[in-house]
Amino acid sequence: MLGHAYLVHGPEAVGKTTLVLRLASYLVCSGSQPRPCGVCRGCRQVGRGGHPDVRLIERASERRDITIEQVRQVEELVALAPTEAPAKLICIAGADTLNDAAASALLKTLEEPPPRVTLVLTAVDPVSLPITIRSRCQLLALQPVAAQTLAEGLVAGYAVDPPRAQELAALARGRPGWAIRALEEPNLVEKQRESLAVMRSLAENGHYRRLQAVDAWLGKGTFLESRERALGFCVLLETWWRDALLLSQAGAAPMLRGQVVGSGEMPACGPAEITGFLPRIQETAARVAANVNPRLALEHLVLVMPRAGTGPHGR
Repeated sequence: MLGHAYLVHGPEAVGKTTLVLRLASYLVCSGSQPRPCGVCRGCRQVGRGGHPDVRLIERASERRDITIEQVRQVEELVALAPTEAPAKLICIAGADTLNDAAASALLKTLEEPPPRVTLVLTAVDPVSLPITIRSRCQLLALQPVAAQTLAEGLVAGYAVDPPRAQELAALARGRPGWAIRALEEPNLVEKQRESLAVMRSLAENGHYRRLQAVDAWLGKGTFLESRERALGFCVLLETWWRDALLLSQAGAAPMLRGQVVGSGEMPACGPAEITGFLPRIQETAARVAANVNPRLALEHLVLVMPRAGTGPHGR
């Protein structure tokens, strides 16, 4: 029996919306076990986005937020009884982009949940949602997929050559959605390599060049655009330093050296210094998510970052 509201959260492209649509297929499936069968009318309708009792609400491509008008659509939908399935399922994807008015309107629906309706919100950063919304949802956290598991899935499900699958799995940082997109958009791989190269150069350079790199990364734009870029910066920086930590230990996977950290020597700083810095990245990301000035937050972060270079660690 499904509850009335869930909040599915996890990294971008980790599979949140895919999981919700899978749940929707289970809800409407009329086929035999195991469910969802994937071939009945209900499953096929969900697959093509046409089931009358399943609705996906997303931020419009030209906007930075989900609007109150879209939440009004949700209110209209939940007021109607299901037409074919036992219950309605409405997913608000990217709920952490709800603007204030939309969040307030959604709260009213969550406070008085209608019968036979399940609302599912997805978010990268659940803390950015009002506590009044979070407290009315059952939370489900999705974690990044292990690189080996992801590589095996690409080989089995998409007939990717094993070496290519391992490369994509290393660059995907546990995000199946990113790896699948990269099969169709090869430029994503090159962009990821370039971004990780920026992280490496940051670790190798002095303070002045680090500040220049932050300025170039953030560029010009609105506060929301800077905030989004800063959060992406923190994710990549954490990825680089975590893999540097792995490679400073005996037995670390050599695949990571070329794909993430780089082909050169490992940081001269030791594991203790790296593990001391990683929480600072997470703290910075939390501050940026809480609307601290992105530029100031990143500048402070890179100024306290350990210095990398050739050294005994990782040789």
